[in-house]
Amino acid sequence: MASGVKAEGPVRPASGIDLHADLQADLHADLHAWALEQAAHLRAGRWDRLDALHLAEAVEGLAAVQRLRLAEGLQEILRHLLMWDADPEGRRQAWTAAIWNGRLDVEAVLRESPSLRGSLGELLAQAHGRARIEAADAMGVIDDRVPLACPYDVEAVMTRPISWPGLSWPATRTE
Repeated sequence: MASGVKAEGPVRPASGIDLHADLQADLHADLHAWALEQAAHLRAGRWDRLDALHLAEAVEGLAAVQRLRLAEGLQEILRHLLMWDADPEGRRQAWTAAIWNGRLDVEAVLRESPSLRGSLGELLAQAHGRARIEAADAMGVIDDRVPLACPYDVEAVMTRPISWPGLSWPATRTE
């Protein structure tokens, strides 16, 4: 433990108490309290008190959450773009707002995690499957008006003009 990395398996000091088990119990009993305690240990430099294995998993979880937020934002944009193109007579102002808000969400994630920019194409392809199902369901169609393959590239998803009378993109964008 002198290296500051928690050992695998039970850690038993002279008292015979399984410190690793105690940390796991705290983690599973109250994630919030565990996270705050781990942050306090980090700030104080109490490396021997860290639950390193679970802390590493939690940090990786933060990365996964960012990726999920990006995928969900792309899915939201795609769903409404697909409906926009498949049903021109049924277009709604709410679709415009959903596309714009989705773009703002994606831009926010990319500002927080610019390394995800390289995953946009992959995430767009993955998001299309769910977006297609949701768009077809919302329109009540089961036909080829909603394409099997994603008809948009990342550039189109993020910048294609979508307007509604009286509203204008990108004037509503926040930089």
